[in-house]
Amino acid sequence: MKKIEYKNLNTTEKKLLSTAQDAALLSISKDGHKVGAALIDENNKVHSGTTIGRTRIVGSVCAEQMALDNMLYMGNKIQKKIVIIGKLNEYKENMICPPCGRCREMFAEILQETGIYDITFIISSWNKKNIIKTSIKELLPLAFSIKKDRNYEDSGNKK
Repeated sequence: MKKIEYKNLNTTEKKLLSTAQDAALLSISKDGHKVGAALIDENNKVHSGTTIGRTRIVGSVCAEQMALDNMLYMGNKIQKKIVIIGKLNEYKENMICPPCGRCREMFAEILQETGIYDITFIISSWNKKNIIKTSIKELLPLAFSIKKDRNYEDSGNKK
């Protein structure tokens, strides 16, 4: 996990961040949370999503899930990078909003299905003053895998 400054993002990453923030403005949340996500696929097409909060968590949709589902719906399968930006109502604009556990597991699963075992996540505070660059391996260490070649020893953590 690495903290980076906005000025050090490349043009594509800045575009993804802007797209994610635009999507976040469309969030529906009784708590006033605003979360957006944008990912880029193997064809360099951008797919975005926003959080739709409902009274019951079962009916709610995270921004990351919506972006990923939009990509899959359009017939694309491989994501290269995802950007997430959020402003949770009770927090300050300089706090980051990392993906929830369900979204982390969802990305780990879809990456395994496509034969890709990692993806870059850029997670930004609303004001873009706090940005981290990380990976699914860091966000979800020791994720379950049915692949024989993805076990505990392979992660560099010897018993």
